[in-house]
Amino acid sequence: MDKGQQLPGSHLLAALHSRMERIKGVVRVCKAASKRPHSRTNTDINHIAAETQSATLLTREGPAVHRELCHVLQALNVSQMQSVRLPGEFKSGIMVYVLQGRVQIRTRSKAAFEHGFECSSNSSNSSPGASSTSSPGPSSTCSGGSSSPDSSSAGKKAPAATAAPASSDGANAASSTGAAGASEADLRALFDSIDKDGSGAIDVEELQYALSVMGIDKSPAEVQELMDSVDKDGSGQLEFEEFVLILTTKLGVGGGQRESAWQELPDGSWSMEVEQGGAFGEAALLKGLAQEGLLLALEDCALLTLDAASYASILAHGFDGQLNAKLAILKSSSVLATCISNRSDMRGLAYAAASESMGWAGQLYAAGQAATALYVIQEGKCRVSEHI
Repeated sequence: MDKGQQLPGSHLLAALHSRMERIKGVVRVCKAASKRPHSRTNTDINHIAAETQSATLLTREGPAVHRELCHVLQALNVSQMQSVRLPGEFKSGIMVYVLQGRVQIRTRSKAAFEHGFECSSNSSNSSPGASSTSSPGPSSTCSGGSSSPDSSSAGKKAPAATAAPASSDGANAASSTGAAGASEADLRALFDSIDKDGSGAIDVEELQYALSVMGIDKSPAEVQELMDSVDKDGSGQLEFEEFVLILTTKLGVGGGQRESAWQELPDGSWSMEVEQGGAFGEAALLKGLAQEGLLLALEDCALLTLDAASYASILAHGFDGQLNAKLAILKSSSVLATCISNRSDMRGLAYAAASESMGWAGQLYAAGQAATALYVIQEGKCRVSEHI
């Protein structure tokens, strides 16, 4: 097929590309969150932060704190119909963000699995000793999920909120609609049109060419990363079964609280389902509630967890443990004192500030180089040889 010709089922190819991008994003986040906190690179943190923009607990204190929390989020993969008992290996309560899949909560005490937020202005924070970074104008923080038991809501489906995709990797509406309404014959026709050599599998070169016909230009390395993220059997190619699975599996694209209402079970316990893009358990961290229950994976699930101890530590001391020391240094700076008087501004700067050591005769900037950061000298002396 020559460029300029349209592939059969072009809308399905667009959906395939979008879904592969989404899956690639999930794989990136899982890899990043599986690393030790101090081993995560700036790129790793960028991936996690982009994915978790819809998680109110992580973003409510501002972007600097959000990035700090991304250092301590942990990946948890649970296979379909496998379960995790709480508290189990977790020493304190946890918040869970559903990155992919669908999980069911079963508990006799549902309060610790709820959100625990109240609608409030930007200046109100429920975390002791923490103040949010400043933002232009007031904003409201409000999350679905009642903090008090309400059996009248049992059995009713809560509408899912909509929001922009959390991932920056190109997931869009096509990712959620996928192959809705497409027959197996439609899928086979598209697959065969991409599989130019008729081998029964799509390789990197064939996928790259098909995308280019659609006007989507990607390098071989970029297409290889897409392929690796969806190649379940490690063959290096995409077989028809894998191809169909990508287009027919329900995928979330972040945003909103994606959950059902609590339902009371005959034994007196409670059950709720949360799908990708949703979070639960914030109340355990905000209110110090103990969690007892079972998390059951209704599909293969990729989860991100944040435990109460790590959350409290980040708010109190920062990821590097130097928050208060950095805050004291910033407050002692006459330059900053004249332009920043709001404590929350200082705290936001302290979270974002990084310590850096420089040896004797070291050079911050070369002559003529534009300044990219503000440096506050903690120890030693620095000479300005040329005004910037």
